[in-house]
Amino acid sequence: MAAVVEANGGDLRSAQRVMAAAKRRTPLVRDLRTSTENIRVAASMRHGHPRDDGIPRRRVDRPRASWEEIMKTSARIGIVILGLMSLGNVPSILTTDGEHPPMAIAAVLTFLGIAGLVLTVLAWRGNRSSLIALVALQAVSALSSVPAFTSDGVPAGLQVVAALGIAITVLGIALVVPVLRGRPTHVAA
Repeated sequence: MAAVVEANGGDLRSAQRVMAAAKRRTPLVRDLRTSTENIRVAASMRHGHPRDDGIPRRRVDRPRASWEEIMKTSARIGIVILGLMSLGNVPSILTTDGEHPPMAIAAVLTFLGIAGLVLTVLAWRGNRSSLIALVALQAVSALSSVPAFTSDGVPAGLQVVAALGIAITVLGIALVVPVLRGRPTHVAA
């Protein structure tokens, strides 16, 4: 008993609980460092442990969450929004009249749309660098519609579509960026 008291930092009560656990034929965990952990182990054995196979388990502080654990619902919604914007850019070269948008901008948008779809799939699977590239690609795609507001002769309907595209892209990026910064987004309930 004296050795158990000494192992528990001189705390007699913790030593008695460890000895009681030993009498119930449960294996002792030898590497527990504090008496509070001994109490927690003994209590978990008495009240049923989630893995109640008679083996006491130490509570281990987990390291920082992995990328998969960080991905929150808002970030996934942001990835979907950015993916849908990429999908909307793919047929740009087929829908242009050559003037609005110009053929060169339509070709660039089509390329950005295809690349964005590939990056969306990779980002959905948890690839952080693909998510960063997707955000950058969508920012460039949104900036490519700025000439709709600066050029003369662009129909008002196309300007509205360009403004909506920019707003939706900004929304998607805003949902994803907190995850990239390492902070989960907080949604007010």
